[in-house]
Amino acid sequence: MHWTKITNTTMISEILTFIFGAVVLTVLGYMVFQSTVILSYRSQLRKITGAYYDFEIDEVLKEWGMTREEALRKYGTIYGEKQDKNLLVNFSPFLIVAAIMLFMLIAMEAN
Repeated sequence: MHWTKITNTTMISEILTFIFGAVVLTVLGYMVFQSTVILSYRSQLRKITGAYYDFEIDEVLKEWGMTREEALRKYGTIYGEKQDKNLLVNFSPFLIVAAIMLFMLIAMEAN
């Protein structure tokens, strides 16, 4: 069996590459999570107001004398007791990022 000598420089560069990749994937995962939250809010507001576009939603809420957050708290399923308790759905972007990071780690070890 032939073992290759791993220098300290190679090991350090692989560790720094992994850390950089993990940070980038974490930031991207957070961005995906935030976009999911924004789209969920918009979907709830569309169901509540019956309007499709943002300006139409704002007009309906202005007639009702409510803000977006007030409408979501009063009629939506995002806040309070009606909130979705399924953690797998709520944290699925983070699970995807964790799986990608695990795949990166396995790929680095295979080299």
